[in-house]
Amino acid sequence: MPDFEAPDPDSTQASVFLALVEQHESRLRGAVRCMGIDQSTADDILQDALLVAWNRFESDLHEAAFPAWVLGIARRLLLNLRRRGARRWNLLQNEVVGFLAARRSPQPDMLQAASGKEEIELIRICLEELDESSRRVVQQRYFEQLTPAEIAGIEGTNSNAVRQQLHRVRQRLAKSMRQKLGGDTDPVI
Repeated sequence: MPDFEAPDPDSTQASVFLALVEQHESRLRGAVRCMGIDQSTADDILQDALLVAWNRFESDLHEAAFPAWVLGIARRLLLNLRRRGARRWNLLQNEVVGFLAARRSPQPDMLQAASGKEEIELIRICLEELDESSRRVVQQRYFEQLTPAEIAGIEGTNSNAVRQQLHRVRQRLAKSMRQKLGGDTDPVI
């Protein structure tokens, strides 16, 4: 994502851009929400698309082309997000399964009994059981590929606290998965 350059509110370029955003915002927001994503993600995608548009904006852009141009940016951002999310989901699956496999358990063959699809579904169910804060940190780390330092900046904490929270979340996920697979209820650490 390019760096943001704050617009000078007195500049002609900023005035034209802000007028176009005001004029087309509701239509743009509706179109982005129709891309098959939740409202929060749609708002984030539109915000990022407008940021990219601002950084590339030229005041001689024809007014009628503005919505299509911003939606094109939004589509590319969404494709990138989905691509990263798919990669991150695979990494998350491997990390959680590896984490569980490395733990001692009275039934060591328990994980081998689950197929790949069952493992993914089990992880998905266990993730849904997490509290909102934990799910958000998992989303940021494993789906959005943010570093603990980046997450700390967003969450208003420090990177060590984020690492500790991720460690605890992985422990809770391991415990939840063991319970669902019929193993012990206390993770062995």
